Amino acid sequence: MLMISANLDRAPIRAVTYATEQERAFDLSCAVLLALREWLTATEVVELARRLPCALVPALFHNWHPQSVAPPRPTRAEFVARVVVYMGEAAVAEYEIAEALRDLAEYLPARLFASPKQAQQAILAAGQS
Repeated sequence: MLMISANLDRAPIRAVTYATEQERAFDLSCAVLLALREWLTATEVVELARRLPCALVPALFHNWHPQSVAPPRPTRAEFVARVVVYMGEAAVAEYEIAEALRDLAEYLPARLFASPKQAQQAILAAGQS
């Protein structure tokens, strides 16, 4: 499903309560992965799965429909909207999404960053945490 506003209402929204912050953080990481997956080709998704920690791989392939060509890069608002839909919450703070992306940066294809320098900076920032 492409990340356009017409598709935002198609993903199921679920009411979720979390027992711990770790559970919410894990679900947020999964939601970010699902939103990123829509932007990747089938080959990139498989490569990403090979590098991810084992606990995140099932989330990456949940309801996956492979694409041979990557869709256009989403706007920031579209990406945040997709994460919110996957989280099933009314709102998710952008800084939380940024933290989840930082934690996942070392596993992501460099194509997702505006430049190789930004990819390297994101990986270094993830290593410092």
